Formats: sequence, C-alpha cells, structure tokens
Amino acid sequence: MSIYSKIKIGIILISTVLILFVHLFERGFYRKPIFKKWGKLTWADFDGMVKPFIQSSARISFDIHIKYNEENREYSSYSVQNNIFSWKRKGVENDTLLLRHEQYHFNIAEYQSRLMNDYLKKNQPEVVSDFQKELEKRQELMGIMQQKYDRDTNHSRNVQQQEKWENKIDSLLGVKKKNRKDRLLRDSLYTKQWLSIDYSNGRIEEVEIYVSKNNDTISNQFKPLKNGEIDTLKSEFYSLKITETSKKNIHKGQITIYSKYNKLKADKRNRKTLEFHYWEQNIDSIWMSTKKSKNSNTIDFEFENVNGNRLQGFLYLSIERDTVRDNEDMIILFNLPLLVDNKVRTDNIFLEVFKKDSKFNPDNLKLEIE
Repeated sequence: MSIYSKIKIGIILISTVLILFVHLFERGFYRKPIFKKWGKLTWADFDGMVKPFIQSSARISFDIHIKYNEENREYSSYSVQNNIFSWKRKGVENDTLLLRHEQYHFNIAEYQSRLMNDYLKKNQPEVVSDFQKELEKRQELMGIMQQKYDRDTNHSRNVQQQEKWENKIDSLLGVKKKNRKDRLLRDSLYTKQWLSIDYSNGRIEEVEIYVSKNNDTISNQFKPLKNGEIDTLKSEFYSLKITETSKKNIHKGQITIYSKYNKLKADKRNRKTLEFHYWEQNIDSIWMSTKKSKNSNTIDFEFENVNGNRLQGFLYLSIERDTVRDNEDMIILFNLPLLVDNKVRTDNIFLEVFKKDSKFNPDNLKLEIE
C-alpha cells in the first residue's frame, strides 16, 4: 500500500472519529440531564442517543431519588425519569401504544418510590446510612418488576398482557379509571328478536325485528324455511363472525349477505355492489367506515371499539341487470338494505333512516300459504 493511500485512509478514520465525537457531544455528553418527576410522558422526554446493538424502539431511564427537608428534618423519596438516558428511534413519534408502555415503566418506578416513602415515614431515619439498605432493596425489586413487565408484555406487543399489567399497576397506585362513554348507546334502546311463524305444512318463516321502548317494530332479516332447509331464493339475511386481534381495541369481522342473487356472477350485463357501512370509536371520537365489494357476497373488515366488540352497521346490496323487453333495453334493479348488530340491545344509528319504510307488518309476510 502506498504512503498516499495510508494517509488517505488515516484522514478518513480521523474524520469519522471527529464526526462521531461531535455527534456524541451534541446528543448529550456535555448536557446536564433533566430529572422529570413522575407524571405524563411525551416523546420529547426521550432525548438521549440510541444505544447500538439493541432491537428495542425506545428505552426509558428511571430511578428513585431521596431528598431531605431541612425545615421538617425528614427524608422523602420520589421517582424520576432521565431524559438523556431515555431514547427513542426515529419514526416512533406516532406510536402511542409504545409510549404508553414506557409510561407504565415510569409508573412502576413511582409505585416503588411510594413504598420507599412509607418506610421513611414509619422509621424516620436521621442519616442516609439508616435507609440505604432499604433504598437498595426497593431499587432491586423495581428492576425485577420492570423485567417481568417487559417479559410478560413482550415490550408492548402482547396487547392482552399489556392491558392486564396496566390494570395491575393502576390498582397499586390507586388510580380509578374513568367510565368511558359508549357513543354507540343512547337513550332510546331497541331490542332485537326473531319471530318464528309455523304454517304447519313444513314451511316456517323467521323474521328479525327491532322493538323500541314504545313497542314500535322494524323488520329486518328474513329467512323462509321448507322442511328445515332455507329457501335461498326468497331469503334476505346475513351471517357475521367477529374475532379478536393482537391489536388493542381492534376487532376482525367477516360479513356475508344471502339473497336470491347469491349465485349471480358479476359481468358487464350483471352488476353487483355490496357495501358495508359501520361505526368505529376510540376514547375521543366516533366515525363511520365503509367497505365495498363488486363481485363477492362477503366482506372482510377490521373495526376499532374501545368499549368492546359491539358492532353497529348497515349492509346494502345493489343489483343492476341489463335485459330486453318488447325490443327495448331495460335495467332490472334490486336493492337490499339490512341493519347489522351483534348485540341484542342496540341503538343502531342507521335506525333513524331505516325505520321510515321498514315497519314490520305480519300481514305482509313474503311466503304464500298454499
């Protein structure tokens, strides 16, 4: 290797080291840390340099501090978070679940700090050596609890365990959870029920109705059966499956509509559109989402509901068929609207629109009596 090459490599190495050295200083080597007392965290509190060779997206630094009150001549403890030794990777600023996970690390530190305070108040030590062993014990137990928290929750990835730990820590801190308002339930609740009408000739009609507090009724799904088999050519109903996901407050659903056009193949002359409108809600707001299909009777979807897996929606099937009658081009239209609820008691917001022309009348049953 020539002298010129060696000099060039040396300059590159020195420059790299200098750049890294400047970066380290900018990231906090010369800064004094801010010790934030226990409270609500934001990502701005994570201002340290990302540690190499660690797969985590964020880490929080916490501790238990002791202070001495000259006036009262007593010691007290409090939990703190160190902003310089707490860090986050780029791109996690919108990850509220991860920030919540780190918050509960801080909450565990606060819990152990309160236990330390109980010890200080009870024993009233006069010098540091009187409580040093207890402080070390609290810090050790805090570390064990923090490790188990991460292990059980898989660093926030296990949603069910994360929620269990949050409830546990809240209970230890005496935090009372606020009652969440379910925006999908109002005052005028309806009750769903199925009516079964037996004609004693092997034919049965099953009709789903919504009954209000004032005994107003709205008809919805319809299932005619002959000798125990569903008459698919005259049926108008849906099937619904809801399962849990690994994401907090997110549920997975699959809805299928059944009608006389169930086997219709969509093409240029036969057009089919299936729409499913449904409500979602979090702690702060409620909104409507929509899924559509042009060629299937089934729609897969996910929905958020912070108050459980309650689902309220509106299913709408639209059929357009081109035909010729008396040498004239015509379009046969078929529309099927259905309310969708997975709970017996409901106040489906779509009821206000649906009930205008869907009043239930037992005299208008679709199956003719032979």
